[in-house]
Amino acid sequence: LVPENARVIGRSIRDLDVPEECEIAAIIRDSKFVVPRGKTVIEASDQVYCIGPAAAVREAVDMLMGTD
Repeated sequence: LVPENARVIGRSIRDLDVPEECEIAAIIRDSKFVVPRGKTVIEASDQVYCIGPAAAVREAVDMLMGTD
């Protein structure tokens, strides 16, 4: 769940530093499935689902949860 004050809010997936071994597989926004594409913009309270090796997923989650 992306926090309200996360640095990634308002940024498109293509502009995020997601580890190469990790993929953003799904986003649930307002109880609706959003197909993640490069131009998809991350919003506060998005549920972001990542797949890949555990270390890469942890790195992606840390990036998505990072706040100012």
